[in-house]
Amino acid sequence: MIRRRTALVCAVLLFSGAAAAQPDRIVGRINPARTTVLTGNVHINALPEFDEGPADPAMKLNYVMLTLKTSAAQQAELEQLLRDQQDPFSPRFRKWLTPEQYADRFGASRADMNKIVVWLGSQGLEVITAARGRRWVAFNATVQQIQSAFHTEIRRYRVDGELHFANATAPSIPEALRGMVLGIDGLNDFRARHMAVQPLLDRLHPATTSGSGSHSLSPGDAWIIYNTYPLYQTGITGAGQKIAIIDRSDVLLSDISQFRSAFNLPANTIQRVLVPGSTNPGITSDNAETNLDLDWAGAIAPYAQLVYVFAPSEVTAVNYAIDQNLAPVISYSYYPCELNQSGSVAGNVQAIAQQANAQGITWIACSGDSGAESCDSNNYSGVAATHGLSVSLMAAIPEITGVGGTTFNEGNGRYWGTSANANAPTALGYIPEVAWTGSGGGYSIFYPKPDWQVGVPDTAQGPMRGVPDVSFNAIRATTVISSSTTARRSRSAAPRWERRCLPEWSRC
Repeated sequence: MIRRRTALVCAVLLFSGAAAAQPDRIVGRINPARTTVLTGNVHINALPEFDEGPADPAMKLNYVMLTLKTSAAQQAELEQLLRDQQDPFSPRFRKWLTPEQYADRFGASRADMNKIVVWLGSQGLEVITAARGRRWVAFNATVQQIQSAFHTEIRRYRVDGELHFANATAPSIPEALRGMVLGIDGLNDFRARHMAVQPLLDRLHPATTSGSGSHSLSPGDAWIIYNTYPLYQTGITGAGQKIAIIDRSDVLLSDISQFRSAFNLPANTIQRVLVPGSTNPGITSDNAETNLDLDWAGAIAPYAQLVYVFAPSEVTAVNYAIDQNLAPVISYSYYPCELNQSGSVAGNVQAIAQQANAQGITWIACSGDSGAESCDSNNYSGVAATHGLSVSLMAAIPEITGVGGTTFNEGNGRYWGTSANANAPTALGYIPEVAWTGSGGGYSIFYPKPDWQVGVPDTAQGPMRGVPDVSFNAIRATTVISSSTTARRSRSAAPRWERRCLPEWSRC
């Protein structure tokens, strides 16, 4: 019997909005007895040598997503739209779509979505929601229900001392869904890598700038080095804009308030969004990176509305943020090793990014924090890579802006001053930069070079997409300098900090 929630999802799909413009693609009913294998949906670490036995049949998997793909005709139309939206001579220039408009042009038809929802419910799966863009359906299920519905076994795997679960073989889907299903996200709990947060970035003690020879960037330093203060003077402060920060940890908003108070930033209420239907992961080890992202997005765009979107999986969070059109800018600090991803996974992420672009969303993602060694679990230890060299999948996708990292290259230049206020900026101007070795970068194995990279000089001149696209300082630089190379400022020069505050900011 279909659960009540499943029936409600069907009703919403049937009676909300205008009729779907695209034709139905599922012919007849979905027969669960006639199946086909869904290739490319087994994690690379689901290997016999890591096997720890079957998972508990009663274990519940939260927010599993059945993702759908466009037809060939839809994909061709979508790619043309994306080109036109970026062409100032096109009548479709910057004519962004709503999620419903995307659904009616590039998503599954309402009738097809209804059939899929009904089939999932008939397998005993608890449907949570169907995407507004009609590109995925989310559901809860026990291990036993997953194994029965998708004809695969969920097993435990111990990798690098950590216990995970994953499907041991490729799942199967009904033949009626052949050509419609792109993948199933959530059948394993192997997660993308995150920044290696140093102890110096303790979330309870915001980084400050010292005049003793060791320098840590304050917001004011960034304004000076990257010359953003003239923008603030003209009123470009982020006001009226939203930035979505994607993560898989809850957050203590008091930490962010402490950072903003310490550096004289205006008070700003953060919108905290736990993906509806997902389990709250609580405060996890990713929290320090969480704070870093929120702190510095708010430091550079002080009046922007920050929308913190989180779930146990960062993929769940970013899918939801895009499907709900929560913000025109998305910041994503996870970097899955591209070399370890299947073509199915790569295609699924690109489909998410293309929907984001069609809706006018700029998605930025870090290129990494461990150089080209993101496939290695020990990539923060200085040990040479043993699992191949790779770029980040997220940064490699052409519809996502890959952001790399630099570090300062001061040489014998004079770039820092002193201040009586430990939290005040001491940078005197732009500081030369070089690539940070931890940043990562190189060429994709999946995506060809986009047209906007063709003809751009690089070292390889190869046919594949190069990353990153842009870079700026990525580490809490501690540069030891001598008094002879430091431009000293006396206490009488301290008003420089005050002049760097906007008139309406408090405590300046």
